Amino acid sequence: MSKFTIKIIIFTIMAIFVSGSFFIIPAKAQAAPQTLESYLEYFYNRYAKHLDEHGLIFKAPGYGVDDFIAADTARGILSLAAYYKYRALNGEDAARVKIKEAILAANNEMNSRNYNTQSFSDAWAQMAMVSLLDQVPFLLSADEQHQIYSQILDRMEAGIIAPDTSNRAALSAVYWQHTLNMLYHKNLVSHERKFELDKLIYKKIKTVLDKDVDQSGWYKEGTPMRFNPHYHLITAFAFLSYGEITGDVEFYMTAKKMTQNLRAITFDNGMIEARIGARPVGLGAQFYLGAALLSKKFGFKDFATYLNYAYGDRFFSDPEYPNRLEYHSTLANSAPN
Repeated sequence: MSKFTIKIIIFTIMAIFVSGSFFIIPAKAQAAPQTLESYLEYFYNRYAKHLDEHGLIFKAPGYGVDDFIAADTARGILSLAAYYKYRALNGEDAARVKIKEAILAANNEMNSRNYNTQSFSDAWAQMAMVSLLDQVPFLLSADEQHQIYSQILDRMEAGIIAPDTSNRAALSAVYWQHTLNMLYHKNLVSHERKFELDKLIYKKIKTVLDKDVDQSGWYKEGTPMRFNPHYHLITAFAFLSYGEITGDVEFYMTAKKMTQNLRAITFDNGMIEARIGARPVGLGAQFYLGAALLSKKFGFKDFATYLNYAYGDRFFSDPEYPNRLEYHSTLANSAPN
């Protein structure tokens, strides 16, 4: 599966962790402020329209996927179907069916592999399955849901200790912590077992904090260690999420420092130059959503600058497929990806 899919994943996880209770400053084309939920719904529904027209397929020329292909991993299957969430919440039967089928297909795909093949991708898929079943009720029977929850718990420890690296390990830790907490609150995990898994998750994300974030709050990875705005933001958001979920102040404060650094390299219109770091050379709507949410969380009143920069047609710029959500380079006149 192309690395492009992580860009879809981050966009979908952000909707899981945040509330739609605050208002966004309207862009010039908008008549009134909108909630976060309505902001997200615009992206979800527009991309879902593209999927209606062309099927659950994707392409990412910047990552070598020049032609549309079908998703064949749990992560990819759920990433695409999740864009039907708002239509399902509004009662559309066809959207509910797409999400239901994706959950079952994703679970079957993971069941077809050994537990030790898991990665951060599967951590997200399993978190998304539980979250979607909570958010879109009555997709499955009680027995079907319980079976999926049990299979996720069977896979969980192997997934947590899977050898993810750097930002992927941070994401995996957050995905598993959120999944564990959800299943614990459903009384499917004992207190003792939760404590054991909590420790494994902490070890995973603490390694990222110690190895990949310097004392000044800059995320770097690779050999030699290099900065990248996309992965910096992803890691900051993972730290914030982990700090919020667990109450761990160290991760919360590190996320704040990383947010301040991200803001320091932001232009007045909200744009961040992708080329100041290592690849990827493109940033997408989910990046600017993340920057806005981090800024909002830490009390910066201009957080909506990022949202307004990303809104409208900016990341729907493919003239052949105008409803395809994409990302692109900050180079002038660069092709959509």
